[in-house]
Amino acid sequence: MTRLKLGTIEMLGKVAGFAKMVAGRIAKGSLPQAAFDTVNAALATISTLGALPGRTGSRPGTEARDAARDILRADLETIHQTMLAVAIDHPGVEANFRLPRSRRNDQANIRAAQEFIKYAAPLKDAFAAHLMPSNFLDKLASEIAALQQAINAQAAAKSDRQAASDTLTQAIDDARIALQRLDAMIPNMFGNDAEVMAAWNIVRQINKPRRRKKAAANGHSETPSASLPHPPEVTGHPPASPSA
Repeated sequence: MTRLKLGTIEMLGKVAGFAKMVAGRIAKGSLPQAAFDTVNAALATISTLGALPGRTGSRPGTEARDAARDILRADLETIHQTMLAVAIDHPGVEANFRLPRSRRNDQANIRAAQEFIKYAAPLKDAFAAHLMPSNFLDKLASEIAALQQAINAQAAAKSDRQAASDTLTQAIDDARIALQRLDAMIPNMFGNDAEVMAAWNIVRQINKPRRRKKAAANGHSETPSASLPHPPEVTGHPPASPSA
């Protein structure tokens, strides 16, 4: 989320507080009341989405996919290494067990695992003789399914995040239209009330959250020169040098 959007959300909260302050002076069912209701509805939507400033969190879909990939890849490498020994008695099988170069290409690893199952099945006894577990092909099949499931779950999570982002954007856009109306109506209603107008001008300000200052290259924070202590000022004449 951009700093501007975060600042806008904070500003909407202040506008909602202003609405409570002047609630007794706003006619029910009026256009100003409808505009304030739109702002409150936008805030409710934002809160439901969990998009308030300071929200952080991990992405379990990505973590699950990474874990499933690592497990599958590790078994592929083990089977490939064992196949090189099996090939001593079965020359030519190497062509059927190609290990993808990229560890992170999930579809390539899945296709390779499917090929390993296909070509290792007739050689299952030979792999067992080289101390591979008897269920290594079944295990590989379950790992393919686990990785594909993790891929699908991550795609669904991304879709949900995009939908939430679209909903958030729409809520903010609706609130901005309401604010545009209020910017015209508030002075018309309270133009002679300096206290109310001062409060409105304050709540309508958008304060962008500050970014954290990066540490200096040497690992220490830079200290502004203005904060450095100045040497004491010398007053009067300096002491005379002792005579030789």
